[in-house]
Amino acid sequence: MAEPTQAPTTPRVVRRVSVIPTCSGTSRDGTPCGQAAIRGTDKCKHHSEREQRSKAQAAADSITITPLPSLVALDVSDFALLKRFRRGIMAHVARGTLGVSEARALLEVALSIHESDHKDDQSKGFTDLASSIAKELGG
Repeated sequence: MAEPTQAPTTPRVVRRVSVIPTCSGTSRDGTPCGQAAIRGTDKCKHHSEREQRSKAQAAADSITITPLPSLVALDVSDFALLKRFRRGIMAHVARGTLGVSEARALLEVALSIHESDHKDDQSKGFTDLASSIAKELGG
């Protein structure tokens, strides 16, 4: 009795399909990232943070900066100009052209000037300013 001939079998190719979405970002060499994407996004943690940093930098670069001498020249006894001064100082801090401690000192001086112009006793505002500066300097 003749044995039945079997058809030659070809190796079966198994393709894995991931149920976890992968990152759509690319590596420095241009290859796909391949890391698991954060739920609800198409980016992994690394690429998502990089994208957020670049958006934050773009936002900081788009801030209109008033030069510091122009800000210092504002009459901060007027409340609207004091607000403009504060926003200008915050813009410099956001851009990185002014340190936080310097900004804090400038804001304290401006607030002291504003308050002294609105109090009967002008020397009180300057006394407060002197004591706050002394505290900052550790005195």
